Amino acid sequence: MHLNARNAALYTVLFGAALATWLASRPGAEVQIAPGPSADYPPGYYLKDVVLHGTDEAGTVLYRIVAGQVEESGAERRLELRDVRVQYRESEDVAWLIEAERAVAPSDRSYLDLQGNTRMTSSGEQPSGQIVIESNRLRFEPERFLASTDSPVSLAFGGTRLEAVGLTADLKGDRLELRSSVRGRFVP
Repeated sequence: MHLNARNAALYTVLFGAALATWLASRPGAEVQIAPGPSADYPPGYYLKDVVLHGTDEAGTVLYRIVAGQVEESGAERRLELRDVRVQYRESEDVAWLIEAERAVAPSDRSYLDLQGNTRMTSSGEQPSGQIVIESNRLRFEPERFLASTDSPVSLAFGGTRLEAVGLTADLKGDRLELRSSVRGRFVP
């Protein structure tokens, strides 16, 4: 057999591979595995033009969350929504439409932290006309029919406009509480 440079390089590589395999297979040898994505936190996903339905125990749809985009972050286990609208089913007697530029929610959707031009609009027949509530931030719990914020809010209905800091709204019970610094303008 003729030993040239090419054959010498091939034998060197084969010998190195055999030596590495023998060293790794010895008892007590530790094998280092490069870290990869954790099985506990699968990679996230995103969807466009999404409709999420919230249901009761019987599976009846109570409300719809419509979003232009939904993105799930695997590690944080939360949903990030863009161009968000929430509307209850008419038979629930909750006549409100809730809109925001974006929202963040845990993966179980027990609440939505709405942000950016948040607007709640009554859609039912009110004696004083349509009610519009605006804020920059709002926590919304759809299954409990509750909305709340510690941020400044404005509330308008008929010719009346109120400004306040903080709000709690029970949408099913038709109860609204402005928390502090309430100022208003009433039109007779």
